[in-house]
Amino acid sequence: MKKFVLLISIFIISFCMLSFTFGGESRNLETLYNLEILKGDGNTSNSEEIVSNIKAATIQLRLMNLESEAMSSKKDWVSSIIEFTNNHPELGWKKNFNPSSPISAKDFQNKLFLALEYNKENQPDIFPEISTKNLSMDNMSELILIALNSYISEKDITLSEYLVENGVINREKASEEKIVKKFNNNLATMAVAWKQTAAEYKALYHQAFNMARFEVEKALSSHTKNDKPLAIVTDVDDTILSPVNYWGYLIENDIDFFNDEIWDKWIPENKSIPTAGAIDFLKFCKENNVEIFYVTSRDQGENTYQYALDNLKSQNFPYADEAHLTVLRDTSNKEKVHNEIAKKYNIVVKLGDNLNDFNRSYYVTDVDERIEKMEATKDLYGSKYILFPNPTDGHWIKAIFGSSEPDSNNKNRELWEKAAMTNKWNRILNLTQ
Repeated sequence: MKKFVLLISIFIISFCMLSFTFGGESRNLETLYNLEILKGDGNTSNSEEIVSNIKAATIQLRLMNLESEAMSSKKDWVSSIIEFTNNHPELGWKKNFNPSSPISAKDFQNKLFLALEYNKENQPDIFPEISTKNLSMDNMSELILIALNSYISEKDITLSEYLVENGVINREKASEEKIVKKFNNNLATMAVAWKQTAAEYKALYHQAFNMARFEVEKALSSHTKNDKPLAIVTDVDDTILSPVNYWGYLIENDIDFFNDEIWDKWIPENKSIPTAGAIDFLKFCKENNVEIFYVTSRDQGENTYQYALDNLKSQNFPYADEAHLTVLRDTSNKEKVHNEIAKKYNIVVKLGDNLNDFNRSYYVTDVDERIEKMEATKDLYGSKYILFPNPTDGHWIKAIFGSSEPDSNNKNRELWEKAAMTNKWNRILNLTQ
């Protein structure tokens, strides 16, 4: 389906321009004028002016980014518009229509539906009944504002947000007029800033590795030569390796969520760094003959395994070899690998930043259900399961959006905001005093 760059503006009536003015009694017209959707001198008040066919046709062509093409004939404005609509019957105009005749509200609504990419079969019930037969400027402005706040057919974006994202409407003004939400900042900014700078973030890693070391020491103290050898199982990314500079790149490029395409290009460069305390803990395990098994889910094509092995070797991690590294390309289910290791080794602890790193039973896509399953096994955390903080990505994201890599669009930003208000204080404060 053709993707329209939707442009609404109004000519000053002369040669090729219309002049639409608003009255103080019409807030809708004032809004559109402030947004520079309607353009005029702003001095003459005539909200009851009847909209003519030629004005409505011009608006439709602007909404569909066809105005420049229509005016390329170099004829006068009215002749150019009529000629273009004659050549494009899909726009819904009768051949050689009377330019000065008034347009009805229903007919103008149909033109707006075409701009929103709806056809007669799938038009949503978004416009109100307008009692007057002919369309006034005031009525027109109401319909345009409704269209601006409506979703384009089969797209997860409103007409207003689409106009903002394409630079047609200024976001600050659109936010002031409350036709779009003011989502200027990347959604991941605060989380990434915390990972980049917070001492508390690193302290949580030290705390987690301290707990893991305590469990390993306890297992060593009771281990006998007849017991299975000891081992730990660890995830890689955001557990023992930090991809924080990858996230810095996303912020710089205004990408809100994990981006797999960029990740695949970043992985081979070995830019990950050890998380706080990781090297000391892993060396401690090596020195005490506790084997380390690395289990990660990745897919960068045929070189996936070598990339993962190189990531570990680049940081001089112990046991960084093919006998101790498993890379899952087609699944995130690590349970089968864990079970195979457990046949030969006593797994003291499992390390990860995602509940799924510990047990496949956590693989559910509902926020409340994930919490319930975690609560049911809460005694394992800090002992058998060692969890690391990750506020930027993971299965918790999928529980909110239905995808671990949601698109950076306003519909998802609204879902994000709703999730952030799952619990909120219901009280109105006057903060201006």
